[in-house]
Amino acid sequence: MLSQNDSIVEFYCANFKNETGLCRQFWEHDYFHPERRALLDLAASRFPYDSLSYIKILTCLVGDNECARHIFGILKQLHSFTTPFDERISVTQIASSLNASIAPTHIKMLQLTSDAYLPGMTLPSGCTGLFYKENNVTALVKWQVWYPTHLPPPLQETKKDTLNIP
Repeated sequence: MLSQNDSIVEFYCANFKNETGLCRQFWEHDYFHPERRALLDLAASRFPYDSLSYIKILTCLVGDNECARHIFGILKQLHSFTTPFDERISVTQIASSLNASIAPTHIKMLQLTSDAYLPGMTLPSGCTGLFYKENNVTALVKWQVWYPTHLPPPLQETKKDTLNIP
């Protein structure tokens, strides 16, 4: 059974699918009005925890090559990515292994006190991450990185390939 959010996303996508004119109108006019792009913004705020909704919406808005370029521009500006950890690891253990401090809030936020080296990338000192456990199987940290050059090239290519952008 679909959740209410999933149903809205499905309905939205059904309206835009294969409708080049509507997709162009969205990117050329509607995108500049926050109330008209609210569903896209909501899906983006839930990314990467709810990747499927975001990818579905972006995919249905690919009306032609020009629309695809707008989408690629959005993906190119993503300033966060997620790293998985074994579910048995606590936020304290992750912080310790990455030389990070834990913010004194009710949210489990990590802040790197020095550069951290993960497979394929370096996270700069000062980078923050939100700790999240999904289904008690995987622990995730969503990192905010303001320097797109720190994203590994394979990730940039994966984003492009996901939407079949030329």
